[in-house]
Amino acid sequence: MTEEQNRMGLYQEKRSCKECSATYTIGEISESSRGFFDPPDQYSNGCYDYCLACWLGVGGPSLPLKARPGFAG
Repeated sequence: MTEEQNRMGLYQEKRSCKECSATYTIGEISESSRGFFDPPDQYSNGCYDYCLACWLGVGGPSLPLKARPGFAG
């Protein structure tokens, strides 16, 4: 497996937010919210463990389930 294929696999892997349990992929978020990965938000430091909403402090358990990133129901 090449380094590029390995990185793409990580981007497509389903993750569960440690804060709110929302499911997401880094690839989904990077397509629509690329600017948050760089300063000042630095989501690149937390994208493996937290959904973007929780990282930014605008989501989490108080956000209705259907409004959480990654909700597929």
